[in-house]
Amino acid sequence: MVAHLNERQRRIISLLAHTHSPVTGAQIARELGISLRTVQHEVSRINSDETLIASSNRGYELTADVRQSEPGESVNDPVTDVLRIVARDILINRKALLVEDLAEELYLSRSSLERALVSVRSQIASYGLVLKRSRGLLTLSGSAEARHELISKLLMEEARHGQ
Repeated sequence: MVAHLNERQRRIISLLAHTHSPVTGAQIARELGISLRTVQHEVSRINSDETLIASSNRGYELTADVRQSEPGESVNDPVTDVLRIVARDILINRKALLVEDLAEELYLSRSSLERALVSVRSQIASYGLVLKRSRGLLTLSGSAEARHELISKLLMEEARHGQ
């Protein structure tokens, strides 16, 4: 089910999966750094094939079928997504990453991306790598061994989670 959803739709589902009561559209919009209109549009797209998200005057929540049918399925959080793209573009493809493009690819607001980058920096620092920003471009510095170690770790995690 989640395979055909974009990153923003996955985040909406993830947010709803981690709550036990309805969440208002305004709360979702605030949490994801998007507009209420965008939330409504994305929920409509998510529900286009089958109803996965129930809507009421109290807010949005996952349908009982979705909550019961997918206990082991995880939806990426922004930090995981940023780390994955940094690995893909900077480590593997060896190109600098434009901050604006990263925010757009992940459907993140600038502030949400900045919070995710703080976590990514601390994670990759444990490998002796430094994520640098200059004029809106992200680059990575560190030894070839450290880059290889991070790539290996990320590939192992993807294989383990079947992403």
